[in-house]
Amino acid sequence: MADLADVDICQITPDVLVTIVSLLESHPLRAMDALHVACALAVEPDIFVSTDHQHVSAARKAGIKIVDLS
Repeated sequence: MADLADVDICQITPDVLVTIVSLLESHPLRAMDALHVACALAVEPDIFVSTDHQHVSAARKAGIKIVDLS
């Protein structure tokens, strides 16, 4: 349970779904990657970490502070 101390649970709300569609329309993302970025936008994390270039690019353009491990 200690591993979950810093976890935020994102509810898939209508607003998150709208963001997913918007991300898919404006970035070359896979659906699950768009879901990940949309949820990050909803929960406003301190940082967003990914190894995928497209994922990182979309998160950066959305204004999320990122750590690029690609």
